[in-house]
Amino acid sequence: MALTVAEIRALQPRAAPYKVADENGLYLLIPPSGTKLWKLKFRFRGAEKKLSFGQFPEISLKAARLKSEDARRQLANGIDPADAKRKAVVEAALSKANTFRLVADEYIEKMERDGKAPATIVKSKWFRDLLDRDLGHRPVREITPHDLLSALKKIEGRGHHESAQRAGRSRGGFSDMPW
Repeated sequence: MALTVAEIRALQPRAAPYKVADENGLYLLIPPSGTKLWKLKFRFRGAEKKLSFGQFPEISLKAARLKSEDARRQLANGIDPADAKRKAVVEAALSKANTFRLVADEYIEKMERDGKAPATIVKSKWFRDLLDRDLGHRPVREITPHDLLSALKKIEGRGHHESAQRAGRSRGGFSDMPW
């Protein structure tokens, strides 16, 4: 039988962890500490697996059911939702780690290995340094055209009008970089 919010709020901790089922494999795990953890029990390729969604009330009953439905859809498409979640967490961490400065440095190193002209490398480093103050710490995937425009306007404000125009035309000196 499906749980209600009132029933969930009334659940009390016991000496040993226990489970309270909702529907379609979704359940609450209540350890002796009293936290109420949403979990989904499912089978993938014959193996029993579990997926955590978070704590109640931060994850509401409705949100937990929606996450459960999403996981069921993934299963129907032959995808292990636990692996998909793990990959998403790793991808997010990598995305945060790939800052403009780091990616620009790697790109410049690649240009050096590929034998680009020294003048091209110097110019790329110069553009990188111009944009580093505003964009260097930002993850590349989070940099929007508005962010780049804002950084270029600041460069212009420092009296580097031509540099700002050149950097803008070539996406900060990294025009063939995979953004």
